[in-house]
Amino acid sequence: MGVYWRSLPLILLLLGGCASRPHDDAELSNNPGDPRDPIESFNREMWDFNWNVLDKHILRPTTEAYITVMPRFARDGLYNAALNLEEPANAVNNLLQGKVGDSACSVGRFVINSTIGLLGFFDVAKHMGIERTEEEFGETLGVWGVGTGPYLMVLGNGPE
Repeated sequence: MGVYWRSLPLILLLLGGCASRPHDDAELSNNPGDPRDPIESFNREMWDFNWNVLDKHILRPTTEAYITVMPRFARDGLYNAALNLEEPANAVNNLLQGKVGDSACSVGRFVINSTIGLLGFFDVAKHMGIERTEEEFGETLGVWGVGTGPYLMVLGNGPE
């Protein structure tokens, strides 16, 4: 009998998780969902597809094969080149936010890495002391007073 008494708190805790109050249809109809996500059903379906199909069956196996086959220096170089392609957008976003110095740094990084750094394969600008200042368009909109709004789950990319 002692074993049963010792497990009673665990059983009660597990059964307590099953308890819930019933909801009525009127309560559900008064709560239309999150106003920031007016197309929630589409976004959920796209999230499920991205996670359960694209990521599981295409992206993850491709990434694992890429890491297995591609040497580290080549992966680093391609990553640097991809970051270098983002520098013009960083420059524009910095400028629109009033960060003229950071914008100039982004332009300088792009020019240096695209020329001396062999199309951005090498991050020469970093070694010269010119640090990357990443800015996104959403931050720029916030600086200009544009509030948050609905989002869209994009195939293979996520929320935009």
